[in-house]
Amino acid sequence: LSVRRPINLDNYTPPVELLQILPLKSTIRSKDVGNQIGPNNPKFSPGMQALLDLLFAVEGSVSEAAKILGLSTGALSRLILSDDSLRAAANELRASKGLKPLR
Repeated sequence: LSVRRPINLDNYTPPVELLQILPLKSTIRSKDVGNQIGPNNPKFSPGMQALLDLLFAVEGSVSEAAKILGLSTGALSRLILSDDSLRAAANELRASKGLKPLR
């Protein structure tokens, strides 16, 4: 979870791994992605990494990442807080950008 892949925000399309962990209410999540994958599913980790890549690209801004993902800031915050590893990695990233941790 600590390795970041660069993202070009100008033509960003979330990978399927990320779409699979998004709540169904995301406006960019299509029905053909299937059911939402939760933290207990082994396939959740690649989605977490893709989400952290996006957070890094938007300088740790949960609200900016939420806009890109078609979610409210609260919905994305709840997703991040749903997994201890994801929360810790997101907060570490946010701290490196001088932002407050998510709680």
